[in-house]
Amino acid sequence: MKRRASQEERTNKEPKATGRVSHPRTITLSQKSESIKDQQPQGEEEHRESLLPAAVVRALSEAWEADAAVRQKWLDDNKPRFLNLLNPTSSEPELHRLVWETIKDSSFLIPKPGTSWRDYAAPVLRSRLSRVLYHLTPLAIAGDKEAVEALASAAIEAVAVISNLAQTKPELLRPFARKQRRWPVFKSTHLYFGEDEDAVMKLLDKLQQGEDCPIKIAGGRWNPKDTLGEIALKIFDRFEATRVSQKLFPLIHSSHFDSKIFGLSDFGPTTWPLWAEVAESYVKAHYSSPRAIEFLNALLDNSQSKRDPTRSRLRKTRINPEVFHRLRDRLRSMAGENKQ
Repeated sequence: MKRRASQEERTNKEPKATGRVSHPRTITLSQKSESIKDQQPQGEEEHRESLLPAAVVRALSEAWEADAAVRQKWLDDNKPRFLNLLNPTSSEPELHRLVWETIKDSSFLIPKPGTSWRDYAAPVLRSRLSRVLYHLTPLAIAGDKEAVEALASAAIEAVAVISNLAQTKPELLRPFARKQRRWPVFKSTHLYFGEDEDAVMKLLDKLQQGEDCPIKIAGGRWNPKDTLGEIALKIFDRFEATRVSQKLFPLIHSSHFDSKIFGLSDFGPTTWPLWAEVAESYVKAHYSSPRAIEFLNALLDNSQSKRDPTRSRLRKTRINPEVFHRLRDRLRSMAGENKQ
């Protein structure tokens, strides 16, 4: 009986015949998949497949390949091929190569069909200038003499060109000037090197400066010189610069936060609430250190929080909701609401 039992046990343990040879320590791909599937938590595989269906993957791949083909054709058609031998001092070949190489290195930018490198010359230079100022400004603030002089020299050269264009071709600057709340001019302690006050006002009238500015100051219940007013203006300028960059390079890869700014309509009486919502997110992200939080809370001048140790600790870890309420009030006034 014992021998028969042992033989039956061996028979049950042996694999059944399948018509193919089984090798020890060998597992087929299908068996491995089933093994892994059995080890996964229930519902995990179905969840992963629902996140990225095969049809979506195929569509994304086809779209990427189509965009890559359009981009490559544009690069081939606009590739710099020769120098201007008829005018060796011309800066155009250098500009052509700079623009082309910038777009070539920016894999996220897909030029529109029918455009040439000239269509992207100004946007590329503007983007590069913004990056230069972005890196140069902190150096100047930190006391770097070369950075300070570089900033001042660039400003003087730029204002000289702008002033000349304002006098000779005001129609070119007028659409831009109408949206600006201020305008650069030359002032000097020497009578002949600065612009006369009356002449400046006539120039601003010619440019119609500020007539379409979305920020309303006259009659507004806010002070652009107080700290929260300055913060509101900085946020406005930051959002506007980001929106302009999106118009210049609409296909540039952006952060999740910048995508919120891209979705904003022009600032005004009907759109300021959405701007206020995004501004609150911006403040939470950029004023997150204890020192920055304490700085914002100190703007409320809450004497009770100074006496209460518990509230004093909160001043360094949590932004007082009243800060967002007052910031929202500033933005509302900037849009022409909250009039006295």
